[in-house]
Amino acid sequence: IIVVKNIEDSIADLSLEYDEDETIQIGAESSESEALYANCFVGMFLTSSVVNFQAMRLTLANFWHPIGGVSILNLGNERFLFQFYFEVDVDKVEKNGSWNFNSHLLVLHRLKEEEDPLSVQLNWVDFWMLIHDLPLGFMSEAVARQLGSFIEVFLEYDASMTQLGYKRIMRLKVRIDVRKPLKKKKKLTLPNGESIYVRFEYEKLTLFCFLCGKLRHGETFYPIRAHNPLQEYVFHWDISLRAQLRKILASKSRWFVEDDGCGTSIYGNCNTHNLYLSPKQGYETLPNFTD
Repeated sequence: IIVVKNIEDSIADLSLEYDEDETIQIGAESSESEALYANCFVGMFLTSSVVNFQAMRLTLANFWHPIGGVSILNLGNERFLFQFYFEVDVDKVEKNGSWNFNSHLLVLHRLKEEEDPLSVQLNWVDFWMLIHDLPLGFMSEAVARQLGSFIEVFLEYDASMTQLGYKRIMRLKVRIDVRKPLKKKKKLTLPNGESIYVRFEYEKLTLFCFLCGKLRHGETFYPIRAHNPLQEYVFHWDISLRAQLRKILASKSRWFVEDDGCGTSIYGNCNTHNLYLSPKQGYETLPNFTD
């Protein structure tokens, strides 16, 4: 009887609210948590199809061949985390985009401090572009900035491609909103009052719709065609927006190791001079700016 009474007294004195109302002081985040997403991208592919995760990981890792390697994680909700271990690898991927897998464009965002990879907006892609039919004398960064701002966001002018000038072609880098149609051309007014059009080409351009001009789907999957399958539609976009790349034979490359016939590496006792590209070693894939 005495034991039961002691238990009843203990229950009567128990207060759950007292424990729940006590606060826990949360300190500032540590430097480890701030560096959690250092050298990371979050990305998604512009496709309604299922992405083969294992094949995608191997393909991109082999294509990027980063110095420190890369980890690719599936975050769910069609998002992937790309973690690099050297900043130079992150810079290279960011500079040389856009990227794709199985012709599905990869939208990448370089994570900053305190950004949530599951909620950050993924709407922007960087493209290198060619501007055709510019008049001679207007190949300048000032003109590139104006055209880039019209397309969306100007990023960079490729002043090194001076050989394009005589072909009336300019190369620049822009950031575009994937929710909007691709820009095709722009009307310019020259100082003498003459009006001309310049046309645009996008390097590494993947699947896009010839009906609405947007990335992510082709014209056969344009939603309105499901409601009017027999109606004929006019295509306002076409394949001419895609800058053509061509394989050409390079005469020299410092990346090739040539065997001079003695059966050892050129870094051994063999002669290291007069290296040349052997046909059996293949060729580089470079953009052709002369066609």
